[in-house]
Amino acid sequence: MNMNYVRGPIQFFNCFNKWNKLLIIFVIQRKIIIMTVAGNNATMTQSNGNLNSTNVSTSIVFNAVGESVILVYNGSNWNVVSVNGATIS
Repeated sequence: MNMNYVRGPIQFFNCFNKWNKLLIIFVIQRKIIIMTVAGNNATMTQSNGNLNSTNVSTSIVFNAVGESVILVYNGSNWNVVSVNGATIS
């Protein structure tokens, strides 16, 4: 499985080489994720991203340049506070 790690407060990522899994591993208060190069869908699952299930039941999918989300950590998981173009299901 190709697993990529999201680190730091702002993350730019390239999906050209079939990058399809994202995992948040740092405990910080806010995370901004922006797709800068699209080639394939990039999927952050609810469990891999430690996302709050009331915000994201299955996943967040990025498939175009400029799509983004802002996440805020509540002490146990990440909450979506803003989304621009990405699909949340």
